[in-house]
Amino acid sequence: MKVIISDYSGYYERIYTVETKSIFLLKLKYQFIKRYTVWCFPTLTMAKLAHRWFGKSIYKGSNVSFEKFIPGSDQITNWSPYDNFR
Repeated sequence: MKVIISDYSGYYERIYTVETKSIFLLKLKYQFIKRYTVWCFPTLTMAKLAHRWFGKSIYKGSNVSFEKFIPGSDQITNWSPYDNFR
């Protein structure tokens, strides 16, 4: 199965495809081996409550997203910021 990955490393976004057998195992790889933030903790609701009570923002969003590749659709499968200068 092909998966489209959008990662936000640094100040730019990269989009590419990866062949994998399990999206869950791919997410574990990105969370623990490549050190991306795949799952957000605290949840958005908890972060809103903490902001209301203490006035501090504690929400850290994810910096990578995964999407199943659908053949024949108009999904973007490959892009990097350097493609703008080609």
